[in-house]
Amino acid sequence: MAQISAFPLPLPLLPHSDFVYRGDDNSSTDSATTVFRTGITNGDVFGGVLRCIICGRENRTTLENCHLIPKVEKNTWDNLKAKRYLPSWVKSVEHESRNAVTFCVVHHKLFENYQVFIRYVREYDRYIYINYSDDPYETKYHGKAVGLNSTDRRAPFPTAFLIHEIRTRSFLQTNRRSHCYTAAVGRLANLRANHWPKWRHIKIRWR
Repeated sequence: MAQISAFPLPLPLLPHSDFVYRGDDNSSTDSATTVFRTGITNGDVFGGVLRCIICGRENRTTLENCHLIPKVEKNTWDNLKAKRYLPSWVKSVEHESRNAVTFCVVHHKLFENYQVFIRYVREYDRYIYINYSDDPYETKYHGKAVGLNSTDRRAPFPTAFLIHEIRTRSFLQTNRRSHCYTAAVGRLANLRANHWPKWRHIKIRWR
């Protein structure tokens, strides 16, 4: 099993970073809300079906768009751009489709409550799901690649995932209600980064 590497602090600047967007597409200058929704919907389609990128659930009534950097955090977003952690041409935090993914309601809640995180691992060229809270129901997904194509022109920004990871680590370390921080640290070594979850072995239609 591979072990997830520590991230450098302070974060490295563009373009010499494992955690930055590697594409050169500047189509973020297109219209806002429609492009945002279309970009996410088209990108998270597998076998012709929109799915949660973690568990593969396909019921549209249980699927939600999740912002990596919350859409209310305009100052955070602008600061990341100013420090060159994000390209200068990206849209607003609310309307940039590379700042969002499709989750089912369960994984949306886990992600927003800082129980799990996703890390782009350059060694495997995959986005990897980390069950940092050691939730027993999430064991089957831990350390496996999620349904994101890193070469897609609208793939999520690895830097945005990294900001969420830092917050997750901090939350579980300091939140006394969390019973599993110590166990979670050990689970980082249990990576199967080159493995896809079973649902992921279907024909893919990348945009």
